[in-house]
Amino acid sequence: AADGQQGLERARREVPKIVVCDVMMPVMDGLEFTRRLKEDTATSHIPVILLTARSLAEQLAEGYDCGADSYITKPFSGAVLLARIDNLLRSRAMLRSLFSGDRQQEETEEQGLGAQDQSFVGRLRDIIRRNMGDSAFSVERLGEEIGLSRVQLYRKVKALTGHTPVELLRMARLEKARLMIEKTDLSISEIAYEVGFTAPSYFNKCFKDEFGVSPGSMREHR
Repeated sequence: AADGQQGLERARREVPKIVVCDVMMPVMDGLEFTRRLKEDTATSHIPVILLTARSLAEQLAEGYDCGADSYITKPFSGAVLLARIDNLLRSRAMLRSLFSGDRQQEETEEQGLGAQDQSFVGRLRDIIRRNMGDSAFSVERLGEEIGLSRVQLYRKVKALTGHTPVELLRMARLEKARLMIEKTDLSISEIAYEVGFTAPSYFNKCFKDEFGVSPGSMREHR
């Protein structure tokens, strides 16, 4: 991008995996760019590496206060930049237990997120749990309720959890079904409909793919 404003607009439009930007940019500097990027729900999860010609402690502190994930002082080698990018991407938290039902485990995984992303994850979980019984509830409706386009939602959820929104919705439904199989006497078909599946046969297939056993077998061994 030619300047900070264009870079911000492009980041909001494309939602990249990582952003590398200079502190000194026309129109909008790197500090303001980072602050706005981190305040936007659609982009707050994106790691930011700031490039600077100065290593003043005050500037570094200001950058981290704005939400920067890393600093590199110029001049630098391409190998250093690539290594920093690789380290940041590998260290991003993946919320594997978003719908595990274990609140302590969920909270532990969320601690690695910033406040904006913790709020997003909480809203995402609440919306899915509130609507999972509706078989017509779709990714489009999820995006509308949380205030993101389909593309923005896909990229953000994928970055945070390692799963697509469709996969996450299905996993939430199956986890709810697993708990109901263990704790209620509803029939397997009743449970399938209760968690938003329209065909018990498809529910059985998805359940076995997810947990390695059929719903009936899990019921027998509860």
